[in-house]
Amino acid sequence: MRISLSFRLAIALFCGAPAAMAQPQLPAGPGKAVVEQSCLGCHEPIRIINAGYNRQDWQNVIHMMLNVGAPVPPDQVVVLTDYLVANFPEKPKPAPSLLGGSARVEIKEWVVPTAGSRPHDPLAYPDGSIWYTGHMANLLGRLDPRTGKITEYHPDTPSSGPHGLVADQDGNIWFTGNFAGYIGKFDPKTGKFIDYPLPDPNARQTMSSGTRTMRVAISAGSIPRRARRRSSPRRGGRIRRPTASSI
Repeated sequence: MRISLSFRLAIALFCGAPAAMAQPQLPAGPGKAVVEQSCLGCHEPIRIINAGYNRQDWQNVIHMMLNVGAPVPPDQVVVLTDYLVANFPEKPKPAPSLLGGSARVEIKEWVVPTAGSRPHDPLAYPDGSIWYTGHMANLLGRLDPRTGKITEYHPDTPSSGPHGLVADQDGNIWFTGNFAGYIGKFDPKTGKFIDYPLPDPNARQTMSSGTRTMRVAISAGSIPRRARRRSSPRRGGRIRRPTASSI
């Protein structure tokens, strides 16, 4: 019986597929078991293998995971950190491109109080302060650049994943609770939070153990301004779904 070349090639490719699709293996050593038990429930091994940080940045990553409930035993945090630093060190950064000229740039940084909070979404407030979201630590933060003082405020809803900041004309700060499916309002004058649940209970960012399912939540920066006005919870305390005709 004669077998065509294309058929034999197909057999070879099929037989070789499992090896090509095999997951990269974590290096052996103390800490590998912690990664397998505490990290691989949500992350593919390749995500860890392709990463590369110095000790300080790995500590920050671990704190972020602990803030959202990663099951790392307290006595294994140092073991895990040492394993990641030893096996996945910081990778070389690309060389900068220097441009001639007289321009001078000054960058000032402030270290936030809560490690692993993943601060982002800076909002310049009328009083000169800077607000930000601590996405992985369930907080809003306020920085006074003049004194360097940082104050943190925690929403009433736990593990809500604050994201995106906008301020209204009354000075209230609005944000999205990405992990909990709501839009929140914070009043800096009273320190009180108000939650407005989204109409769709599945409109949230989630990571399911093992399946790594991600759902995208609404973000304040993606809402057109006219849609914000039309769906404002100040009118009856409801969040409405704007249509093309209503926007």
